[in-house]
Amino acid sequence: MELNFSTNHAAVDEMIRGLIELYEMRFPERIRGYYVSGSFANGNAVASSDLDGTVLFKGRYQDDAEAAQANKLTEACARLMPIDNDFWPEAEADYTFWARPNLHFDSQLIWGEDGRSHVYLPQPADYARLVAHRVHYFLARIRGVEQLRYPLQPPNAVDPYLGYTIRTIFLPNGEEVPGTKALINCIGKPAHLIASLKTGDYIANKQATLTAYRTHINDEWLPLLDAVYETCREAWGYHVPKTVVAQQTLRNLCEQTLA
Repeated sequence: MELNFSTNHAAVDEMIRGLIELYEMRFPERIRGYYVSGSFANGNAVASSDLDGTVLFKGRYQDDAEAAQANKLTEACARLMPIDNDFWPEAEADYTFWARPNLHFDSQLIWGEDGRSHVYLPQPADYARLVAHRVHYFLARIRGVEQLRYPLQPPNAVDPYLGYTIRTIFLPNGEEVPGTKALINCIGKPAHLIASLKTGDYIANKQATLTAYRTHINDEWLPLLDAVYETCREAWGYHVPKTVVAQQTLRNLCEQTLA
């Protein structure tokens, strides 16, 4: 199978080929196209990056059973992949609203027909409200609650990293270990919302969030945003560091998150 776009990671391309082949066997003539997004689409993936993408069904799902079967197939593929798989099915007519700008501005068609014109964008003001709901949902979920209470408390006050390493990552051998993705999201998602409100525009990924925040806001929180992204992602590759000095740096970042 010749892909329209390569992630420049041969093993990842092969995983995507396998996923496409399984979907095509199970749902013949129902898929418009397959898209890779996030770091594997924009060329800055690190070893522990998620594989983000979309399986775009034509029109609407035929029924609830088809939607459930599509989700189950993705879950089955995830269990076979030595990588955190966020390659999920969506239907053109019912595409998740808050994720539509990601499809339009942060994805590459990797196989099939480009159906992005069938997925309309929400108005920027509506998009900002959707992002706000997502931020609340994420910050509540990581704390194991439905409603947030202010002032916020850390997810786990007795944990050395205050609960910000709760989200695991996959090692090359398939082992799951604590990582820093939750910390990055706890900083990045609110920054995404603030930048969206300030610019009145769509912001599709972490790098765009950093750029917009630096350009349009540039307040006292920017150094923390930069430090979390550059240290946790770029330097440590989402891993919890091994050295005592680096672990103290991570603790400091976690403590500043609620400062």
